[in-house]
Amino acid sequence: MPARQEVGYGPYNGKHLHVEAEPEYERDFYFTDEKPIFHLQILNIGTEDFDDELIWFIGFPGGRETSGFCSVELKPNERRQYEAGGRLLGFPGTATLCLKIPSNLPVRGQTFDWENTPFHTLYTFEVYDRALYDKEQRNRRNTLMLLIASVVIAVITLGAVIATLIFTIEC
Repeated sequence: MPARQEVGYGPYNGKHLHVEAEPEYERDFYFTDEKPIFHLQILNIGTEDFDDELIWFIGFPGGRETSGFCSVELKPNERRQYEAGGRLLGFPGTATLCLKIPSNLPVRGQTFDWENTPFHTLYTFEVYDRALYDKEQRNRRNTLMLLIASVVIAVITLGAVIATLIFTIEC
């Protein structure tokens, strides 16, 4: 089952955001060949306008990721929806949708060190390789059929043994 949380950012210099993420289509898991879209609901709960770029990324085991930017422009108490995702997942495992929000906003025109900016996890979900998933489902089905067949054979065998014992006792 996917896990989600709402994150808060700030307040820093009168800037304060509230962010939550929802998938476009609610699912328990995705496949590596899919490109899910997530809706980011961002609310400016600060006293200042927020005009900045935020980076989202979907992280996978082993440090692999796919990422993109959101240009966020919000007046105080304004809420808007932005999109994240829409890129091939590509790797199986537990994936996390994260958002990097600058903790110390630079003065306009200065470069910002995105590498050392902390990230906030918004949503986690499982990603499976479709071919392996289909194979596992077939294996489970085959195992179940083998189990049912074994039980039927055991019942028939037990019936035959009981019938033989009854016939032997009567003779």
